[in-house]
Amino acid sequence: MVGAIDGTIIGALSWSSSGGGQQGAGYSRRRFVPRVVETAAAPVDVSSVFGLTGGVLPPAVGETLTALVGEVERLRREVELARHYETFLGEEADRHPVLPVLNRRAWARGLGQLLVAMEETGLGGAVLYLHLDGVEELRSRRGLAASDAFLTNAANLLRREFRQTDLIGYFDGGDFGVVLALADPTAARDKALSVARLLREAAPLWNGGRQDMAVTFGLADFSPGASADGLLAAADEARRSGAAMEGEGAPSDPDPLRR
Repeated sequence: MVGAIDGTIIGALSWSSSGGGQQGAGYSRRRFVPRVVETAAAPVDVSSVFGLTGGVLPPAVGETLTALVGEVERLRREVELARHYETFLGEEADRHPVLPVLNRRAWARGLGQLLVAMEETGLGGAVLYLHLDGVEELRSRRGLAASDAFLTNAANLLRREFRQTDLIGYFDGGDFGVVLALADPTAARDKALSVARLLREAAPLWNGGRQDMAVTFGLADFSPGASADGLLAAADEARRSGAAMEGEGAPSDPDPLRR
């Protein structure tokens, strides 16, 4: 409905006489009063907008709509593919390029997040630093393929021996880092001794030759306010000083930190 102004004339300028003759003649003023009148709006012809004739969609309009639907579907597939690719790139960015473990950056980030959670809950844990002494010599004597094969076997051994909740990373140069979540100091040391022994026994064979591999390790327990870099440095210092391996022998628990 729309409004229109309808001029309703209540009165017009005219003569009125209150007395006789021209002496008593005067004007009587009348007013023009506007009012709004509701009138029905003209209906929208939908058929004319879409080019419909008798309810039938013209071929040109149908082709346009089909093309639009196809374009929307193509864009939907592209967005879905982009999301999958983004997830893939994120996972690949965290992995070591050769070994089936985390790279150092992702490992340190995971350790930092775990430290925050542990500090909030008051639970403990430890960082294990493992060094395989002989990887560089193996690479020099027998080539890159030999050292990569040994490191891959070592990484798979660590994945089998540690829990899925334990973070394993490789720092190059024969150095592995393991975050032992919810592990007390005794259990962490027993597990480190057990894994070190298995790594020594897994000395690489390449083209009929055997390369002896010395394994050293260090441990650093979680402490309030500790950082990822600080714990890694403390574990490396313990490894270099040999403190964690003093009295090395059979672990007190033959299978500590069971999976």
